[in-house]
Formats: sequence, C-alpha cells, structure tokens
Amino acid sequence: MGFFDTYVKIKQTADLGNARAELENIRHQNAHLLYQTERQNEHLNALRGQISAANAVNRQILENQLKEAERLEKQRFYKDYLFLITGLLPEILKLPAGPIRYDIFDKLRPILQGNAEIAMEELEEIQDKTAGKKILEELSQMDNNLKKDQIVHSKSLLNGFREIEAEYLDIKSNTRPKAPEKNLIGFTSAEKTALAHAKEKKTTPGKLIGIGIGVTALGLIVLILPMEGMRKFLGVLGGLGSFAGGLYIIFGAAKRLRTALAKEVKNSEIEVAFHKEKEQYKVDLTKWEQTLSEHEYNPTVSAIRAKFPGYFPALQKIEEITATFASKWQKPSEDEMDE
Repeated sequence: MGFFDTYVKIKQTADLGNARAELENIRHQNAHLLYQTERQNEHLNALRGQISAANAVNRQILENQLKEAERLEKQRFYKDYLFLITGLLPEILKLPAGPIRYDIFDKLRPILQGNAEIAMEELEEIQDKTAGKKILEELSQMDNNLKKDQIVHSKSLLNGFREIEAEYLDIKSNTRPKAPEKNLIGFTSAEKTALAHAKEKKTTPGKLIGIGIGVTALGLIVLILPMEGMRKFLGVLGGLGSFAGGLYIIFGAAKRLRTALAKEVKNSEIEVAFHKEKEQYKVDLTKWEQTLSEHEYNPTVSAIRAKFPGYFPALQKIEEITATFASKWQKPSEDEMDE
C-alpha cells in the first residue's frame, strides 16, 4: 500500500509493545510529509523570501504571518487525515470476513489509531477532537468484532507474510550495490593547452627547464656585454626581457606542464581503478538480483494469489482511497523529482 509504506517501522515498534516509539514514528513521518509540502507551497515560500529581505520591524510581522500560515497548514493536514480514516474504516468492514479482512485491518490499525491520537492533540476545534475520539472507538470496536477473523488469519498463508515482505523490501531498497563513480581530476584551460602543445611537439618539463635556463643565461650575457649609447639601452631591454622570459619558462610553463602531466597520470590510475570497481559492481549486482529472485517472498506471493485472489485487489482498493490525500500531501522531495 504505497502511501502507508511510509510508515513501515510502525508495525515493528507495535510488535515490541512500544506505544511511545510507535507514536513518535508516526509523528516524524507526518512532519516529513508536512515539510515536503511546505517547501513547495508558493505562499509560504513567498513569505520566507520577504522575511530574508525585510528590516527588523517588518521581519517580525512577516515571521508571525509565516507561523500562522504553517499552523493553518498543520490543521488542514490533520483534518484531511481524519477524513481519510473515516472513509477507510467502512471499506475495511466491507471486505469478506476472514484472513484478508483481518490482515488489512491489522496492518492499518496502528497507523490509523496513532494518527487519530495525534490529530486529537494537534487539532484545535472541539468537533475535530470529537471526530478523532470517535475513530478510536470504532477501531476498538472493530478489533473486538474481528476476533474470528484473527483466528482464521493465524492459520493462513497471510500470517507471517508481512515479515517476509518487509525483509524482501528491505533487501530491495537498502542493499542494492552502488554503481561506482569516476571522479576524474579537472584541468585548467592553461593546463589543457600546455598538455596539448607538449604532446604535439613532444616537449617535457625537463626540456622546458633547459630552454628556460638557456634563455635566462642569454639575457644575463647580454646585460654584462660592454655597450654604449642606444645600443646599451636596447641591450639592457633585450637582456631583461630574455632574463624574464627564461624565468617564466622555468617557473611558469614548465611547472604548469609538470602539474598537468601529474594529473594525467593520476587520472589514468583512476580509470584503471574505476574499471575494476565496475566489474566488481556487475558481480555484486548479479548476486543481489539472484538474492531477490530466490527470496521466499516470490513463491509466497504466488501462493497467496492462488489461495486468496482477492487479497491484492483489496490492497489496491485501499490505495485508491488514499490517492486524493496522497496527491495533496505526499509531495516528492527535490531529490526524488530530480531522479
């Protein structure tokens, strides 16, 4: 049941008898749903934008407006949740008596009961609190009325299926091997140019340093030659230019090429490691897929479809009832929208 799969930990805490942890998990999941919805709420986002640009006086006014808008959003959320539960309970009772009805009721009960209790705390209007109390009473009455269903369920294929399904889904969701990433080192545009020229002319850092030393020495020689007048002036300029050019080659071009070559070597090592990781990933992925295909979940599902053909359609029916609520409140996160 897609929407209620967001509460997968609830049954585990319920089995442990930890009612407090059960409620805290529901509260956490609801807060997450509200947070994702609020992040995509244009009105709330506009207020946040105004707050960031406002002065101290206006900021306080806008912050109060934001708090009030968030409060109203939470009220709407729990009102809608109570409305959803009110629509679900009679649909559960309409299911044929026996294992299917009890399984679905038992799966949803901790979620519906927990949300009704939290709604009674969060909602402010008396009529809403009364509606939450009425739901709790109906759940308690259904629990008493479905005792015969529980006995039949305990002897059926459906008993224990939830644990098998949870284990299968955990393997499917949390143990899939992660594809390796190839994080190559980047080059500056100057390094790319130096590398391209070096490969074209078969230049090495050593050769560049040699050329740089030669050009520097030539500049020094020109500077110490005996010259007079304009020739001396031009000689000094030429000597200084040659000296500076030589130093640039030694400490600029040669260093840049040496850095680029070192990066190229490192990237080659990264490429080799990446291909090894990729091959291992293929092996691990095959093992993971084999684990899923051989899991007892698959033959159990086939047996349930044969023995209880109405089970999965009943789950689908519950999902259809939650569709309106889910479309409004189960907003995807930014990461999910990017996938």
